[in-house]
Amino acid sequence: MKRNFYKILGVSFFMALIFSSASIYALKKAVDQNPKAIITVGGKNVAVENLIVMDFDLEPGDITNYKDIFESYNFSEKTEFLVLKGIAANWEVTGTDASKISAVITGKIKTPEDLKLVEILNESGTVEIVTEQLEKKSRNIKVRIMVPKRGLSSLVIKTVSGDVDVKSLSLEKLDFVSVSGDFSAETLTAKQVLLSSVSADLELADIQIENFEGKSISGDLELQSMADFSGKWNSVSGDVEIKYAKVPQTSFKLKTQSGSISNRFGAPKEATSNIEVSIVSGDIKVE
Repeated sequence: MKRNFYKILGVSFFMALIFSSASIYALKKAVDQNPKAIITVGGKNVAVENLIVMDFDLEPGDITNYKDIFESYNFSEKTEFLVLKGIAANWEVTGTDASKISAVITGKIKTPEDLKLVEILNESGTVEIVTEQLEKKSRNIKVRIMVPKRGLSSLVIKTVSGDVDVKSLSLEKLDFVSVSGDFSAETLTAKQVLLSSVSADLELADIQIENFEGKSISGDLELQSMADFSGKWNSVSGDVEIKYAKVPQTSFKLKTQSGSISNRFGAPKEATSNIEVSIVSGDIKVE
């Protein structure tokens, strides 16, 4: 019964993203008529600051053949709140010394209409970057987003099947939601990290975080932390491995119904943080 519930949850999430993509398509048509339109999306007023229409210089020919693309863009707004949304595009988010957000898009498409990138600025000052992708006419789409290394407060990433890599960022909150796209983070500093997936592998290395919370139906989780942190993880099936750079002052509550549990550190005399891991089927290892 629990497995069926999570399957329904995963499908519901998938359909929500599909409908979100459809709303972006409708939004595109309106913006074509009025580039500075204020449009109601999901009951909220949204100001579309920039619609990026990729004007690729593709040679005419058989549309059954794919053409390579390599395009770069600078976005109009500097923001503390960034949201990235896509279906199958892979994302790489890297902290740099630049003052504004920029992007490089690579992959293969058949016509310029097969891929769009939309920048949305809503009333709260949050910038959304959304890929509008015709999956049957585009392949291996990767969007590299360069952001100020310490300029973001919040980063939200929502994907269906695209993989996500995050590197060299310091922020308040990171929120990742996926159906099957894998997630990896390296050299990440954050107060709060939220991860939610249906069937994705999640890997975080060289991180310094204060609080972690995640859930998954199936998929492995690997955390390599430079310091103590508190967190909760719930999964139906998948292994969990937590590695520390030094002996943690953390109390652990580890539970698996079908699998092994290995904790190198045991219980500290005075715990400064707490971690709870609950799995139906999978191994748990702390070292």
